[in-house]
Amino acid sequence: MMQTLLFFFYKWCLNGECVAAGYQPQRVNGGWASWSEWSDCSRTCGAGVQSAQRDCDNPVPKHRGKYCLGERRRYKICNTTPCLHDLPTFRDIQCSHFNNKPYKGKFYKWEAVINRGQQIKLSSGCEGDTVTDGTPCYEGNKSRDICVNGICKNLGCDFVIDSSAVEDRCGVCHGNGSTCTTVRRTFEETEGLGYVDIGLIPERAWNIRIEEMAEAGNFLALRSDNPNKYFLNGGWTIQWNGEYKAAGTVFTYERTGHLENLTSPGPTMEPLWIQETNPGVRYEYTISRDVSEGNDIPVSVFVWKYGSWTECSVTCGT
Repeated sequence: MMQTLLFFFYKWCLNGECVAAGYQPQRVNGGWASWSEWSDCSRTCGAGVQSAQRDCDNPVPKHRGKYCLGERRRYKICNTTPCLHDLPTFRDIQCSHFNNKPYKGKFYKWEAVINRGQQIKLSSGCEGDTVTDGTPCYEGNKSRDICVNGICKNLGCDFVIDSSAVEDRCGVCHGNGSTCTTVRRTFEETEGLGYVDIGLIPERAWNIRIEEMAEAGNFLALRSDNPNKYFLNGGWTIQWNGEYKAAGTVFTYERTGHLENLTSPGPTMEPLWIQETNPGVRYEYTISRDVSEGNDIPVSVFVWKYGSWTECSVTCGT
C-alpha cells in the first residue's frame, strides 16, 4: 500500500505516459519539410495550374510547440498557349463527363450554364462539383480570372496568380501603348439587297466596336472568310442580345430599338467580315503597327489568259 501511495505522489500522467511529477518536456516547434515536386498541369492549353505542397513535420510540433507558419500549398500557371478557338470550352468538356451517367434513369447531354454567383461550380446537372483548376471563372475572355482550389483567382497578363499586370491598349503586357494604332472606318455607301460585305476586321485585332449611327431596318451580321460560316445573324436568322463567340473571341451584341452595336476585347484569331445593307455603320479596332490593316474590301481584278488552240476547222486549204 505504501509503494502505491509513493507512486501516486511522485508520478503523473503526461500525454498518456506516467512521468515524474513536475516534469515538463521541452516544447518542439514545427518545421516545414521540403516542397514536393510540381504536379502535372491541369490543362494542355489555355493556362492550366500546377501545385506543390509541403508538410509541417520537420520536426512535428510537440508539447504545445508552435505549428508552421506560411503556405502549405502553392500554385503556378502552366501551358499558357491558347486553345484552338473552335473547340468546346474547358467547362463544357468537364460537364460532358456526366453524359454517360444516368440522371433519374435517363441519359442527357450536359452543357455548362454560367451562374455569376457560383462561377466556381459546374451548373446544369453538374452543380455542386468544383471545377478543375484552371477553369475560367467566367465565359468569354473579358476576364482572365481562373478557378484555383475552388476559389476565383486573379491572373495577370504575365500569367502570375494574383498579379496586377495588365495589357495596354495594344494587347502588350506591361506595354505603353506605342506599338499599335486604332483604325476607324465608316460605311456610307448604298449597296444592294441581302448580305453585303461592308468592312473587314483583320486577324489579331483588339478593342473592336461596330455601331449603327442611324436606325435601320436591317441587321448587322458577322461571318468568317468562309462565306457559308456565320457567327451572328446569318442564314436569315436574327439573334437576341447576348454574347457570341466569333473568330476566337467573344462579341457582345446589343440591339436597342432599331440601333445595334457590337463590342469585343479581342484579339481575333481570323479575319472577320461585317455585313449590312444600310449606310451609316461605323467600326473601329486596334491593331499592331506591324500587322497589315487589311480592312478594305478587295476590288475584283480581271486579266486575259490565252487558252489552248482548238482543232483545225478543215483538213486542207484555209
